[in-house]
Amino acid sequence: MNGVTILDEVRHDDKEDIKKHFTTVAESLEVSNMTRFVTFLNWGYKVTDNEQFAQFEVDDSMLNKNPLKLLFEIVGQVDLKDKKVLDVGCGRGGNLAGINKHYKAHTCVGLDLTEASVQFDHVRHKGDNMFFLVGDAENLPFEGETFDAVFNCESSHGYPNIHKFYDGVYRVLKTGGHFLYGDMLPTDKWTEYEQYLISLGFEILRNQDITENILSSCDEVAENHYSAYGKMDQGFMEGMKDSLSLPGSGIYNDMKTGVQQFCVINAIKK
Repeated sequence: MNGVTILDEVRHDDKEDIKKHFTTVAESLEVSNMTRFVTFLNWGYKVTDNEQFAQFEVDDSMLNKNPLKLLFEIVGQVDLKDKKVLDVGCGRGGNLAGINKHYKAHTCVGLDLTEASVQFDHVRHKGDNMFFLVGDAENLPFEGETFDAVFNCESSHGYPNIHKFYDGVYRVLKTGGHFLYGDMLPTDKWTEYEQYLISLGFEILRNQDITENILSSCDEVAENHYSAYGKMDQGFMEGMKDSLSLPGSGIYNDMKTGVQQFCVINAIKK
């Protein structure tokens, strides 16, 4: 097989499925005339009794208030002013645009596997310091010691080789740089992944379970999601239930029952 393993083929197929899915999402938003409003794809954050770390308040009148609040919670108290930031799995660019606007980063680079998302980002998020490119999270196309911070939100659970992603994050971060990370992963895997980050040379400054905040947000924004995507055929909408973590979906239920857990990690490269 010329050095290509069965596992490599499975990973390639997984990535092709991801690209097809998010290309269809982009098409769906065009059909529903919602494309200009949907710059975030994350599930959002709703305040509960959980400790908060955000530097900024989110006004109820803000568009995409829950997704923006999740961005603020993942960044926490880290100072990104005049920093060079990479968003891996940048999707429709809302997180990176928020980092540029609210944290005054010097350079904002977004990487995504899906060409349709990157094309949207080029049009929607213009700025001399904003750059978007198509690329693979498991093979980050950057020199070592390039970025002051790497941001990753709700993307890594789709990576076939998450350890390879962590390796790349460590490589491209400058010493003293922050890995700002939020995702839903199997509950019994979080300790293993945290230990792997430590073995690379990261110090974990924060590891917080915010599953209850994610579920509360999913409950609140479900109606908006149906408005945005509901004009597509029923088969597509069924497939979107997990992607959007709509109440009753498999992913939603996994978080509700504790099979999966959404955590925020702030790790610094020592």
